[in-house]
Amino acid sequence: MMKFFKSLSAASLFLLIAQLSTAQTLTGIVLDKITKEPLVFATVQISDKYGVITNDEGVFNIQTHRFSETDSIKFSSMGYDSKSFVLKNFDLSTIYLEEKIDELKSIYLVNRNTDPLMIMQRVVENKSKNYGNDLMHFNTFSRTGISNTPKDFELKLKKADFTDKDAVKAFNREIQNFSKQIRDKTTSIYFDNYSEVSINGDKLKVNEQKTTQLINREENTSLENLQEKVIKLLGDKIKTESTFKVKSGILPIDDEFKFEKAENLFSEKDTTDSNVKNNIKSLLSSADLSKSNEYQFLSEIENYNYTLTDVTGYQDEMVYVLNFKPRKRKANYQGTLYVSADTYAVLKMNYELAEKKVAEKANYKFLLGIKYVQDFNSGIIIYQKTGDKYFPKYIQNHTNNYIYFGRSFSFKENAPRRDRMDIKLDFTIETNVGSRQELLIVDSRRITDEDYNAAPKSQKAIVEVIQKYEPVLWESYNIIAPNEAIKGFEF
Repeated sequence: MMKFFKSLSAASLFLLIAQLSTAQTLTGIVLDKITKEPLVFATVQISDKYGVITNDEGVFNIQTHRFSETDSIKFSSMGYDSKSFVLKNFDLSTIYLEEKIDELKSIYLVNRNTDPLMIMQRVVENKSKNYGNDLMHFNTFSRTGISNTPKDFELKLKKADFTDKDAVKAFNREIQNFSKQIRDKTTSIYFDNYSEVSINGDKLKVNEQKTTQLINREENTSLENLQEKVIKLLGDKIKTESTFKVKSGILPIDDEFKFEKAENLFSEKDTTDSNVKNNIKSLLSSADLSKSNEYQFLSEIENYNYTLTDVTGYQDEMVYVLNFKPRKRKANYQGTLYVSADTYAVLKMNYELAEKKVAEKANYKFLLGIKYVQDFNSGIIIYQKTGDKYFPKYIQNHTNNYIYFGRSFSFKENAPRRDRMDIKLDFTIETNVGSRQELLIVDSRRITDEDYNAAPKSQKAIVEVIQKYEPVLWESYNIIAPNEAIKGFEF
């Protein structure tokens, strides 16, 4: 992290100050005053419910056009003293926060009888009281980053009666060369969205305002794209407009497939990776602790060891800091919980798979030619109080999945049997697919049933495909500031 801070050139700082001068978008970095390390996911807010967070490099962007110059901007982070500035006087590109020092630690040292298991029991008892996503309205910014790293890639054309054996061998050599080029090469896709959301229990209305996808189509090494490229290479050899019946093993896939439209063979396209509404609904559902049992360390506390390591403060609340790790074999996670000493609400959680644990796995290698192992799963959720309930301010989930896919494909031309073209090929790939989902709640407020009913129906935005990150595309939106990987992405 220090390397990132030191790499900020004079030109970069000048750009930050120039952006501040517009009085529309404030941009800067939040650091620990002593260590000069970036404060990741610190809160930057202008009113009780309007605000953003810093990214994983401590950088923030926030829009100010809806506020007057006499309003205040506040910076806060767990365990640090908050700082506030009047907007008209705010001209900083770097904000330093000091670690919170008060009497809480002394109280903690005296009260040795504070039992971490008792705290967790109170957390469980108060979940339905502290959480609930019913009847809310808010704006969201979501970012999904997907990385693909092929570890092994093999394709063999076994039968092709449209050409001779030498041509088949030449095609297989071409595929081998292609395999060498992509092996261990990581490519990434970033999918950004800004939406207006209304929620009523399990019902959700999502009015998408803007959606972009940052992608290099030619270099993309996703499973779907690799299959598509191979089929297109084969189509270039065949040069036919005929349609084909396609099977994978004994499973029919398509009855009217055309090589000139290879994408028809694959139902899921990485260019429209996410259904925004479903992603938002899934993340919010998992964060609603009044209903969700997704997190073992909050629902199966008898399987975990909890240690009270500190007491601190955050936004006028006394906070217990508890570390947790597996106590029994079926417990999978370790991490840290920040719990309000008053309401016993979890204000923030950090979690990750413990050593040698996996989140999910399935092996249908011999039956369906598929093996799947999720060997990395970590996350962060930060809550903010809205009325008498705690509602998520920021949700992040980061996973890595090992995928083995081995299939045979047969293509039979829709033509009389004696003239029919038959093609058979074997396709095998082992790949690591990383996914990082982030959801920022920019502002939130309670609404009524009438408000929800009056909200417009869900609407999708046209996906704007870009090959280089352009800050101007998001200059009037509250977003999670792009990190260096995104800013440096260019085709």
